[in-house]
Amino acid sequence: MEGSNFTNEIAELRDSPSIQSWELEIERILAGKRDHVIDRLQSVQEYVEVLHARSEDEGRSRTTFQQALRSVVQGWQSSRPAPGYYFSAMLDLIGAYTPAFGFVKVLGHMLKWGRFGNNAIIGSPVTGDLHLKALRVLENYFPTAPALEEEFPGFVTYVNMLRGLLADTNYSGHALRRLIEFEIVTITDQEAVDVIRANIETILELVPLFLRTSRRQSASRDLALVYLEAAVTGENVDAVFAESAMTCHARFEPSQPPTISFETGEVITFYFSAEELEEYSRLQHQELRVQEIAKTIHETGQTSLVEELTQILEETLDKSNEEIRRLWRAVGQSGMYLAHGKYGPYLYLPHAVNIRLNLSEKSLQNYVMRVRFGAEPEREVQTFFRNVRAQAAGA
Repeated sequence: MEGSNFTNEIAELRDSPSIQSWELEIERILAGKRDHVIDRLQSVQEYVEVLHARSEDEGRSRTTFQQALRSVVQGWQSSRPAPGYYFSAMLDLIGAYTPAFGFVKVLGHMLKWGRFGNNAIIGSPVTGDLHLKALRVLENYFPTAPALEEEFPGFVTYVNMLRGLLADTNYSGHALRRLIEFEIVTITDQEAVDVIRANIETILELVPLFLRTSRRQSASRDLALVYLEAAVTGENVDAVFAESAMTCHARFEPSQPPTISFETGEVITFYFSAEELEEYSRLQHQELRVQEIAKTIHETGQTSLVEELTQILEETLDKSNEEIRRLWRAVGQSGMYLAHGKYGPYLYLPHAVNIRLNLSEKSLQNYVMRVRFGAEPEREVQTFFRNVRAQAAGA
């Protein structure tokens, strides 16, 4: 019976497509009444394309559909609460066919509610991140920056929204990639550096961008700069680069310098200056040595290496916030912690080891200013260490 109803409902779209019949069909899609077919075809766009292909007049079907979708989107009151699947289907249609008013409606919704779909009816089913989906829909309207921004007033508002997302690690990778595509931000700008260091998952967005054919000429240097900024965090950067390269049907090799190779035989070798290579080697050596020291103390209880660890800490306290975090993480990878005590830092293993690191007077003052009190501009360091100490206390 259901199949018969469906056949009857789409008969007019096949025999004599009109704006009115397409408006009705679009509303059925948004209401979830076509999910049984869409799920089988895997996308709303594929469903619409199948209907076009089956129409007696495919050209008329496409023309009336575009007019109907434009009318539905124009009349859509995005501030009105709706089920999550309604918002998701609307984004599918707008993203696939970029109707007039679609950009303004989606962007306006995001600016009003902070996150796309925040006014969705609680408990309604939806798959995936609606806000990220909405951002990708907006991307379809501006693959590149317009030649004359004044002719596209919504573009400036869009760019400002992207800048605001740089501080949100959930969407900062997408936002940074778009701003680089628009040539508004370069990979060496401080805001780009801050995003990469705050979230190395940004690599997943940037590597495919730099591997595009149109950007291959500068890829060696661009990839090297991303790698350096991500590597300073002490996280597993090589694994993220490898994952990113795979999405481009390429292979990442963590050699010195690293490379990305394609099935065609083309190889991109990361280009570092001599000073950058020296700094990278120093950080790698220091990280491995700190891990080795902490692991030895953890496994054997041997404390003779504490003096060397103290010296490394004293030297690091004069470095950047990122390098301090890198040292703390290196210790943490051994199962131990660097925590804060009454008289300064100590090496801590719950219920087993508690070893004070005897800093020099000058280093202790530096430690107190940068770590304990978090004096500006080191507040971010303070927050990080508070999290580390909380983790250690709860272990």
